Amino acid sequence: SEMCISVRDRGVVLQLDETILFDPGKADLKKKSENVLNMVTKIVKDLPNDVLIEGNTDDVPMFNEEFQSNWELSTARAVSVVKYFVSEKKLDPTRFAVKGYGEYKPLVENNSTKNRTINR
Repeated sequence: SEMCISVRDRGVVLQLDETILFDPGKADLKKKSENVLNMVTKIVKDLPNDVLIEGNTDDVPMFNEEFQSNWELSTARAVSVVKYFVSEKKLDPTRFAVKGYGEYKPLVENNSTKNRTINR
């Protein structure tokens, strides 16, 4: 699914499918990501909590002219999402922080194509 919402010890967690937001190896938001991010905006704007945007990747080595590691890619993607909320949706920038985990904090084990997709 494109978006999964759950309540965990650390708060409300929204997990978004990488393919809806980004092209492979890119950190620019895809045009079609706006629909999902607009839904997320409706949730986030009414919550009093601070918002941490986390970026993850799979364990396939990343190197292109723009990003030399999965850390850089995951962090740049998280920053792109925050910029959308702050620039396009005018949400308070003091509420946001970003973390980029690269491949080092996978959501599931990177032992199959399906799991690598989840970790992106």
